[in-house]
Amino acid sequence: MIPDGMEARIERLPDLPGCWLWSGSVNPAGYGLYGSARTGDRRAAHRAVYEAVRGPIPDGLTLDHLCRARSCVNPDHLEPVPIAENIQRTPRVVTGLCKRGHPLDGVYRYGARKRYCKTCARRRTTEDRIRSPEAHRARRREVYHQNPEARQAYQRQWRASRIDVLVERQAAARTRAIAEGRIYPQLAHYQRNKAAINARRRAAREWATP
Repeated sequence: MIPDGMEARIERLPDLPGCWLWSGSVNPAGYGLYGSARTGDRRAAHRAVYEAVRGPIPDGLTLDHLCRARSCVNPDHLEPVPIAENIQRTPRVVTGLCKRGHPLDGVYRYGARKRYCKTCARRRTTEDRIRSPEAHRARRREVYHQNPEARQAYQRQWRASRIDVLVERQAAARTRAIAEGRIYPQLAHYQRNKAAINARRRAAREWATP
């Protein structure tokens, strides 16, 4: 039986059949909150409704929203599962995409135990640089001075990526020149100085490899 205080905050919309949407306060992540913060009994609304209808949640388990609506408190849409399984069920882990649809191609960092999206990170950096260029440069200088190893690793990664990009561009241009039957200046330069160029490339790759 749902208490009257909970029932008054539950909305059942025809657009979302079966979902009980919480109309009370929610946290920044979108999950409903039930109780008073002043008395110290505030908790997640979906957990409170589930316990009122189905009973206590087993120890070591958390509630997974099967409908993927975070404000839904319908017990039929909640399943007690281990925390690890709940994480593996999230769309980000299942699809490998961020919330904006980009691939999660970044490495694990900052102790967050999750990958980040390079596209979104570049967008945030660009917006930050445009909004406050002086503060952006100051933060970069501070990070570089505090962590020289990270700076060197970034420089190695950037140089290695630039080498690969240049090699791919030269290969594509050489392929087009051969297909069109014209002489490609860089191809002629490479043929004349092949040994020296390959030696410089090998040295650059060895330096870039940690």
